[in-house]
Amino acid sequence: MNSPMNREDISKVIERKGENKIMDIVNEIIEKLGKASKIAVVGHIMPDGDCISSVLSLSIGLEKLGKFVMPMIDYNVPWFYREFEGTEKIKNFEGGKKFLEESELLVILDSSSPDRIGRVKEYMGKKFTIVIDHHVTNSKFGDLNWVDSNYSSV
Repeated sequence: MNSPMNREDISKVIERKGENKIMDIVNEIIEKLGKASKIAVVGHIMPDGDCISSVLSLSIGLEKLGKFVMPMIDYNVPWFYREFEGTEKIKNFEGGKKFLEESELLVILDSSSPDRIGRVKEYMGKKFTIVIDHHVTNSKFGDLNWVDSNYSSV
């Protein structure tokens, strides 16, 4: 059984690839996530499997770190994904709006532009926004952007 990677392990892997700038971004993301207590984790409209799994995975990880997290997509989870554990936690815009208003941080996953997050984009500029994505077309619309198109998903 593999143990989880810590910051030093991640740093070694990224430095080996020669991507020191990415490590600076990762460190800043870690710092922002560490300071925030209420975090909205947002995926794109018309969600697919990688969007849903990314939103749920990050949400679960942050909850294990003691954060108050709301996984959110401005769209209903398609029926064929609802059989997977945890999908019932994902709120649509109406169901998550109050938490979104109270959150300190937005983390947007698997979304290449603001129009992909639906009505949640109304909160950009009001909340510090981190974008983590793998689409080469990403417009880097967050306050902090980690975009790496070398991966199939976030």
